[in-house]
Amino acid sequence: MHLWDVTIQLRSGLGTPLSNHTIWGHVCWGIRYHEGEKALLNFLKKCDEGNPPIVISDAMPIESEGRITFLPKPVLPAKPRPLDDPGNESADSFKKQKKQQWISESDWDSIASTLSISALNSVLSNQLAPALKKATVLHASINRMTGTTTDEDGTGALFDQEQLYPDTNQGKFRLIVCGADSDRVEQLMNWAFEGGYGRDASSGLGNISVTSISPFECASVSGANCVMLLGSAVPSSSDPRQGFFSWGVHAGRVGGTFANSELPNGSTQRAKRPVHLLQRGTILKTSEPLQWVGRSVAGVHDYEPIRHGGFTPCIPCKVDEETLQMMEGGNNDC
Repeated sequence: MHLWDVTIQLRSGLGTPLSNHTIWGHVCWGIRYHEGEKALLNFLKKCDEGNPPIVISDAMPIESEGRITFLPKPVLPAKPRPLDDPGNESADSFKKQKKQQWISESDWDSIASTLSISALNSVLSNQLAPALKKATVLHASINRMTGTTTDEDGTGALFDQEQLYPDTNQGKFRLIVCGADSDRVEQLMNWAFEGGYGRDASSGLGNISVTSISPFECASVSGANCVMLLGSAVPSSSDPRQGFFSWGVHAGRVGGTFANSELPNGSTQRAKRPVHLLQRGTILKTSEPLQWVGRSVAGVHDYEPIRHGGFTPCIPCKVDEETLQMMEGGNNDC
């Protein structure tokens, strides 16, 4: 398979973050709507067998002026704390660097061949990625008995929800997608976003379009000994076991027509069972180059065919010997 750089344009607010496993779920629904249930089951079978037809990264920001692209900040141990008081300015700078989630692709290219704690710290804050803004939006639910926003006891029915909006420098994101050919990748991505993305897509959130697709060329790394994950993944038994990890838990919900109708087995359960996963930026030690890691996860819902798409593309890097010894010497096994 090949790696493709897919640019998407956000044209509204978001109710759901642009995570790779959620986008993968939208791809599945796109296949079902356009090619039918049989095609989707064949797609899921390939994923279960360890041959996913498409592997998707998290959405990564693009700075619209000058088109500066970003990659996840690699997960490395924090630099040692100084013995002396660093002062307020230095402490504030350390806090800001710790909160950074992204580094520019050019900065990654400069450190990928000699990745270390000091090399990473030297490029942090060079170029800050544009961030989605959070906004709390008030809503009023309609009482079906009264036909108004007033409950029977005369009280109101206001509630609030958090939504995400791009700032003036951000409306575009990039996805690194592993797939056989660009036409099929573009088709699947268009299908994924055509009906809106995530929560409240039916009321206008998650309006996303695919604007371009091109081959993705990552930095050439001679003697690479590790890879960095570009999204979340559930490791398989054959994936690397040593690394520097960032762990998370995802508790998703069913989508598509299952979001508001009875499932084929009669279930009305919307929530999926929680899944533990490695998050983007995780560094895994490898003995050979890898394009992607992860696996399909069954058993996440009472309806057996439902899966969690725990795959992500990864890019090579070379961790320096001192940092590699910290990885091998510590308790850093999956």
